[in-house]
Amino acid sequence: MQHKNIKALFLRNASSVPGKSPYCHNRKDMKRYLILSAAALFFGITASLGQTVITLPTASEGENYEFEQNDAFFNVSVPTMTVIPAKDTDGPAPAMLVCPGGGYLSVGKDNEGFNVANALAEKGITCFVLKYRTRPLGKTREETLSNQRSLMREIMLDSFTPQGQLAADNAYADALAAMRIIRERAEEFGIDPERIGMIGFSAGANLTMRVGLHHTEDSAPAIVAPIYLWMQKEYFVPEDAAPLFLCAPQRDLCPTDMSYKMYMEWSRKNLPAEIHVITGVGHGHGYWGGERPADIWMEYFLSFLSRVKFLR
Repeated sequence: MQHKNIKALFLRNASSVPGKSPYCHNRKDMKRYLILSAAALFFGITASLGQTVITLPTASEGENYEFEQNDAFFNVSVPTMTVIPAKDTDGPAPAMLVCPGGGYLSVGKDNEGFNVANALAEKGITCFVLKYRTRPLGKTREETLSNQRSLMREIMLDSFTPQGQLAADNAYADALAAMRIIRERAEEFGIDPERIGMIGFSAGANLTMRVGLHHTEDSAPAIVAPIYLWMQKEYFVPEDAAPLFLCAPQRDLCPTDMSYKMYMEWSRKNLPAEIHVITGVGHGHGYWGGERPADIWMEYFLSFLSRVKFLR
C-alpha cells in the first residue's frame, strides 16, 4: 500500500542527524518533509534514532506530563511500542512483546525493556518494547516521585485501590491492542503471526499473565514468560494456555510461591512449563547483557523457546 512507502521515506529521513534531513535543502524540500512526517504520524509511526515507534490507539485524554528518569518513564498517557527487528533471519521471524515493570506507577526502559529486546533480536526474534499507560502521579517531577514513594506499598497488596486497578486495566488494554497490531501487521513486520509471545517483569509479568489468561483469538500469545511474577490470587488457567516460562529470585519482594503456584497450575493440566529460581539476586534484576550472574536466565529462556518450537 502507498502508506508503507510514506513511512519508509519518513523513517529514512528521521534516522539522520536529529532535527535535520538530507532531503531538506530548501523550503520546498522542507515542506515535503513536514508533509511526510505528518503522514507518518497519522499512521501511528514515528522514528527515534532509526527505531520505529508505534503509537497505540488506546491513549488517555487530557494533559501529558510524561517524563523519563532513573531508567523509567512516568505519567505515561500515550502508550507506544518500539520495534527491534530480528537479526539474520531466514523467513518470517518469531516475535516477542516485552513488558517492563514499575508497579503500574512507571514503566522501565533498559533493564527490563531494551536490553531484553536487543538480546532476543540477536537470536532472531523481532521484539516490540511496550510502554503502557501508568497511573498519573503528578504534574511535576517532584510531585510525581514523591507520590510514587508513598504508593509503592499499595502494589504489594492482594487487591488494588480503584485508582490502582484503573492503571492496571489501562495497561491491559494497551497490551491487548499491541498484540492485535503485531498480529494484524505480521507481514509488514516480517514475522510469523503464529509465533508471537510475551515476556514481562514484575508489573509487566502481571500484565503478561493477565493477557495469557484472558485474551481473544487475535491477541493470544504463543508464549508467556513472567519474570518475578506478582499477581492477584484468583485466576483460572484455560486448557489451551500457551507454554509458560517462569523465573524469580529466591528471596523476592513478591512471594516466590506465586511463581511456584502458577507453575503447578500448568503442570496439573500437562501444559508445557518451566521454572527457575535464582539465588543471590533481588527483585528487579532484569537483564544486563550477560554481565551479571542473574543474567543466566536468558540462556534458560532461549533453550526453552527452542524446546517448545518457538525458535526453529
